[in-house]
Amino acid sequence: MQGKACTDSSVQRCLSRSQSAIPQMTLLLALLYPIAIQYERGGWYRLLAPVTFIAALLDVLANYSELALLMWDWPQKGEYLFSKRLERLIHNDDWRGVVARLMARPLNYFDPVGVHIS
Repeated sequence: MQGKACTDSSVQRCLSRSQSAIPQMTLLLALLYPIAIQYERGGWYRLLAPVTFIAALLDVLANYSELALLMWDWPQKGEYLFSKRLERLIHNDDWRGVVARLMARPLNYFDPVGVHIS
């Protein structure tokens, strides 16, 4: 299949492969976030540093790929992490604002301070 266009008989396989790869990075990021954000509590920083680094790397990659497609909005200058872009999007009055506010709730819940997205 690599390098070949999808034929009528293989369109379903091509679509399922491309669609199944899209949410995996965001799902992994969502699973790592509650662990990685705990570095703010202190004390466990050295133990959680590898998880935090992996989560930050995934955040940058997802922000410029699948989360850009999900929100139909490209990151602006300085918005390397998705949470930085959410801080801008939560103030929108359109569907992006609604989705951003829904996405901010779990981020704020797991944040040790309680306000990850303001």
